[in-house]
Amino acid sequence: MWLILIGVATLLLEIAGLVSPGWIRLKFDEFSMDFGLFYLCLSGSCASYDSLMNSVDSGAAALHLGFLEFQIESILAALFALIGVILSWTSNRAMANNTKNKQIGAAVCFCISGICAWIPTGKLAQVHSYIGILAPIEVPYSIVMMGIAGVLAFIAALIALVTSCKNNQPQTAGMVLQPMPMEMQGAASHAHSGYPAQGYPAQGYPAQGYPYAGQQFTPPPKY
Repeated sequence: MWLILIGVATLLLEIAGLVSPGWIRLKFDEFSMDFGLFYLCLSGSCASYDSLMNSVDSGAAALHLGFLEFQIESILAALFALIGVILSWTSNRAMANNTKNKQIGAAVCFCISGICAWIPTGKLAQVHSYIGILAPIEVPYSIVMMGIAGVLAFIAALIALVTSCKNNQPQTAGMVLQPMPMEMQGAASHAHSGYPAQGYPAQGYPAQGYPYAGQQFTPPPKY
């Protein structure tokens, strides 16, 4: 249950970071600029980079190409998180088949999702800090959400791996009866008859290596 909840939280944070315009935030006296992965907001008025490329703003093309890598990485992060949630949910169902394989697959998906989330987070956080030297900036909440999502993704991957290892432990089964060797069968048959078997000491008589070892045992006569 915890795996599914953390996976869903990871997915929601990655989607929120993907579509929100808080990756780079500049605050001036007259206006503010908020940069998202797909659009730019100028004092609350937002427009996509594609629409800006068709206008007179030639710098939108550079922004669009600059964010293209981060767009792909963020989309992959959300996609792998979604696959991880689906695998976690199906493996948690009763009588699920290939539970261990699904949990390992979920762990791999969450791990890839965390890596894809942290790459744009680290790079754009560095860019944001450099811009802050030249211009006033505000908290980049999209970077914060995507960074938290990456942490949760790695936690979910760890939980999935631990759960799969627990399911891989051998179950305690009942006693399995093995066929009795021929020598043991002979000894058992003689034991039921009251006479010692060859190579096996009779109950109450010493075995070889002990006092009186090697003496011939003579069964009592029958009356």
